[in-house]
Amino acid sequence: MTYVLNRLLSVILTRFLITLVTFAVTNILPGDVAMMIMGTQSNEAALEGLRQSLGLSDPLIVQYWRWIGGLDTANFLTDWQRANRSSQNPSALSGGRR
Repeated sequence: MTYVLNRLLSVILTRFLITLVTFAVTNILPGDVAMMIMGTQSNEAALEGLRQSLGLSDPLIVQYWRWIGGLDTANFLTDWQRANRSSQNPSALSGGRR
């Protein structure tokens, strides 16, 4: 029984550390997600609005818990990819129809 508990605690601790390191590395990398989505020609007000809507202005602990919550949905990057694709090609939202 102790072996099982030790293994379970080890798995939980390992998963926590892996997610924490992954989140920290992705936040330390240079670049601005809002700038990547909207492009370099956007004004600062639009960029700040997008940062607010994406939750990038929230404290890191809030962003981390939101990120952890998104891991169980297996969405990973689909929301970001959808936003990026629609900002580059507005007709992508309408399925190619104009």
